[in-house]
Amino acid sequence: MTTETLTFKAKFSYGLSDFGFSIAYTIPAFFLMIFLTDVAGIPPALVGTVLLVAKIWDAVIDPFIGHLSDRLQTRWGRRRPFLLWFAVPFGLSFYLLWLVPSTPSLFWQSLIVLGVVIFFITNFSLLSVPYSSLAPEMTRDYNERTRLNAYRMFFSIIGGLVAVLLPAYFLSLSEDLRYGYRVMGLSLGAFITLLPLAAFFGTKEKQLTG
Repeated sequence: MTTETLTFKAKFSYGLSDFGFSIAYTIPAFFLMIFLTDVAGIPPALVGTVLLVAKIWDAVIDPFIGHLSDRLQTRWGRRRPFLLWFAVPFGLSFYLLWLVPSTPSLFWQSLIVLGVVIFFITNFSLLSVPYSSLAPEMTRDYNERTRLNAYRMFFSIIGGLVAVLLPAYFLSLSEDLRYGYRVMGLSLGAFITLLPLAAFFGTKEKQLTG
């Protein structure tokens, strides 16, 4: 039976990244449809169609990314490079979600929104799928993996609570809701960009065999 002890830095860095993923998942789940209908002015039926297409895309892209990360070979490992390469696009795509497309055509406005949502979902998956597979490659030890995922769940829960409460602050900054959403997107987009980098620099993959 293999016994390995991960450092506090490794466990903390790994868990901390899920704080950002939780924020990036929860806020759009609660607020994106309201933003698109009440602020961007897109009809609810059209918003529902856009989000449905995006969900279908999400279902298609996740297995592909998992397959890609399984076969990736770099000096940093198979999973960690994704945390480095896609951290900035991830934060940028979150910011773009909260910008109202400037176009007189409802069709093109909806198409732009669909493109932005797909861009965000793709970047989210390019980080979260390899991230979820990283824990087993950091250690063989069952108890350490359990502790590692306990750190992850702790930060995920805290991130979810923050994501529910924090938008109210940004939306109270101005009577113009567009401004509040824009500041929220920029501020949190910059913040969640940093967290995958914490996991990249704070963890190491082991060459696991058998």
